[in-house]
Amino acid sequence: MSKKEHKSSAVLAWCLGILATVIGGVVTYWLTEGVGSLVSTQSTPGISSSAEDSASQQLEEDVPMSSAPSVSEAESVPVPESNSVPAEDSPVELPNQFQPVAATVIEKGFTFELVGCKNNTNTVPAFMCNLLIESDHNDERILSLHAASSRRWRSRFIDSQGNEVTSSLVKIGEREGDREVKADLSPGIPIKASVYFDASPESGLKLLDLGTYLYGNGGGSFSVEFRFD
Repeated sequence: MSKKEHKSSAVLAWCLGILATVIGGVVTYWLTEGVGSLVSTQSTPGISSSAEDSASQQLEEDVPMSSAPSVSEAESVPVPESNSVPAEDSPVELPNQFQPVAATVIEKGFTFELVGCKNNTNTVPAFMCNLLIESDHNDERILSLHAASSRRWRSRFIDSQGNEVTSSLVKIGEREGDREVKADLSPGIPIKASVYFDASPESGLKLLDLGTYLYGNGGGSFSVEFRFD
C-alpha cells in the first residue's frame, strides 16, 4: 500500500468514528429524552384526572349540600296552632242581665223550671230555651207543649224591642213536633223540655210564654210565663 492510500484509509476511519459518535449520541438522546417525553405525555391524563378529583372534592367540602330533615327533626318542628273557631251550632248563653226574674213557675200542679236560653250562631233554629217540667199530681198526667198549633195555644217570646216571635219546634223528652208534643208525666220525676225559635232576641228577652194543655179532669189550656228584667 502506498503512502497516499494509507492516508485516505485513516481519514475514512476518522470520519466513520465521528459518524458513529454522532449516531450514538442521537440514539442515546432519543432513548432518554424521547421515551421520557412519551411517558410524561401518557401520564398527563392521570395527573389531570387526579387534579380534577381533588378540585371536585374541595368544592364539595366548601359548598355544603342541602339535605332533607331527619324524622326526628321533622317531628320536633313546632306546628303553628290554628285559631280556635267555635262550631257554627255551638250555643252561647245569654248574658246575665237576660236571666228571668223567677226561674220557677208553678201552674196547674206542674213545676216549670227555666234552665236557660241560648243563641245558636248562624244556624236554624237560632234561639232555644231549655226547661225541666215536674208533675206534682199523685197520679200520671198527660201534658202537651205547643209551638204554633193555633193563635191561642202557642209558645212565643217578646224581646226588649217589642218583637214577638212564635216557636217553630217544641220537645219533651225524646218527642218533638212543630205544632205540639205530648208526654206522660209521672209524679215527682222531672223531664227535660225545649222550645225552639227561628229568630233571636235583638237585645234581650222580656217575656217567654209557653202554651200548654193538660188532659183529663180539671185540665185545659193554660199559659206558663217567665218574665225578664
